[in-house]
Amino acid sequence: MRLRAGDFFGERALIKNETRAATVKVVGGTMECLTLDQTAFSLLLGPLGDIMKRRVEKYDNPSECEEPGNHFKDIKRGDLETIGTLGKGSFGHVTRA
Repeated sequence: MRLRAGDFFGERALIKNETRAATVKVVGGTMECLTLDQTAFSLLLGPLGDIMKRRVEKYDNPSECEEPGNHFKDIKRGDLETIGTLGKGSFGHVTRA
């Protein structure tokens, strides 16, 4: 599977409390990879936890998996609830949903 900018991996291990099974190989250029521990992942995920758990269940049946980059294609902004502000500046206003 090839991932693009903004895609993620390793969530199954965090959600199911399993050993990480993902391996990353950069095939061209450079890559910046950010990491989260179990606590940070749970705090950031918040109310989206149920959506992610359903997605992880699909991993056991590859025919149900979506293409990379389409992880949240069915989620509309109106479906999200703003929890708080993460930051404000000249770049804009960033909120956590």
